[in-house]
Amino acid sequence: DSVDFGCFTGNDTLLRWYRLLCRIYGGSGRSYFFYKTNSERSFHKTERSAKKALVEGLNNPNLCFIYHAYDHYFCPVGYEFIPKDESELDTF
Repeated sequence: DSVDFGCFTGNDTLLRWYRLLCRIYGGSGRSYFFYKTNSERSFHKTERSAKKALVEGLNNPNLCFIYHAYDHYFCPVGYEFIPKDESELDTF
């Protein structure tokens, strides 16, 4: 309650909040843009590499994701892989 986070403004705000929380509570970690279509700041440059890494990350107990789109935030805690067509069956 004693930390003023200000208004919700987007991805950069989430990154700043995470760094602030780590500093205040003595945590360690890093935050970055995992995947964002048409963005040079995106860690993964293709949808395919992002999808593969996301599935691996969701299975890793040391990782956490925050999904943000259109002022909505969501923390996935699992997944169900449903391929769009047969070409995705061998993706993972």
